[in-house]
Amino acid sequence: MKAPKSDPIPMRDLVVERLVGATGDLRQVTEAARTTAMRSLPVLQDIFQAKFSAPLVLDIAGVEVVRLAELKPKPDSFDALVVIPATDSRDALTMRLDAQALSLLVSILLGGDPDIPPSPLDRPPSRIELDVARLVFGAFAQALNGTG
Repeated sequence: MKAPKSDPIPMRDLVVERLVGATGDLRQVTEAARTTAMRSLPVLQDIFQAKFSAPLVLDIAGVEVVRLAELKPKPDSFDALVVIPATDSRDALTMRLDAQALSLLVSILLGGDPDIPPSPLDRPPSRIELDVARLVFGAFAQALNGTG
């Protein structure tokens, strides 16, 4: 029997279930995310090697489970955010690229000096920067989802 949509307890339980999985163990969710990220690294390395002029070394710095409200960039941050539908999951893939990383990737793509760190964006991204963000998001989507 389904509870009416106005009943907050079953809705909350459904949301918690979607966030932490059937076990309710956040460690299992985090470990599954880490495993997925590790599995995608070789694919990402190949994609970026073909696209960027300078070699990139990729590693997993950390895995966090956050609420979507925490993932959304602050209005003055100039971070890029994308939500991509996934064919392998009912959920969508949500990715955020901070302004410093975007600036670094644009510099690498356009042949900037690898010894001089680029400044983070302090303005809305240009068309080229948005294209680079799209390229990076597409690479991650392909690596994580297998379909791009």
